[in-house]
Amino acid sequence: MRLRRVLAFTAVTALGTGVLVYWLLMAMVAPGVVVITTASVSERTVLTRDMLMAVRVPRAAIHPEAIRRIEDALGRSPMYPLAAGEQILGSKLVEGALAGRLSGQLTMGERAMLIPLTADRAVGGSIGAHDRIDVIFVANSSKLGYQLTKTILSNVEVLDIRLSKGTSVAGGQGDGVIVRVTPAAAEELSFAISNGDLYVTLAGQGGATASAAGDQR
Repeated sequence: MRLRRVLAFTAVTALGTGVLVYWLLMAMVAPGVVVITTASVSERTVLTRDMLMAVRVPRAAIHPEAIRRIEDALGRSPMYPLAAGEQILGSKLVEGALAGRLSGQLTMGERAMLIPLTADRAVGGSIGAHDRIDVIFVANSSKLGYQLTKTILSNVEVLDIRLSKGTSVAGGQGDGVIVRVTPAAAEELSFAISNGDLYVTLAGQGGATASAAGDQR
């Protein structure tokens, strides 16, 4: 009698586990709806209905932040270029009114700041939006009383470019690169701008795992 009870309990447990596994597998492969682009879309382009399509894909392939209804993407703009057929993520969209503004690319707690540079200190001007750079500070010894060369920011994202090749930085000219930083990094950068020279190096993109605001130190 006891053995029968054990066998019955084991059979019921196995059946329950099998049903649960089956349910989980079905939930993963069952189709869900996501919104994708019908063609490549440039950053800051206001999305219209002809650029979008709702498609059914396995639930396991749906990104957690994917837009699920076309209406939720209309009139908004991507912060980054979108490839044809790419799932549209809500966290990568801004309202149409912000599409042409840098503030639309910033999340809460982030700052945008201009690093004044000429092309000869910015990899010859070979830097583009969304590249990642390191910022090197060379202290002005006559101001600070000591010599120092230090990488003050690492792997920060470039939001926009303000470079005029072959020219020097002049008052009001605004040559340089605009980067995404934290408030603390902005303070350190302000000190460096006021007390020395800055150079930037272009960081590799392969396998980058930095946070949105860059690995700033």
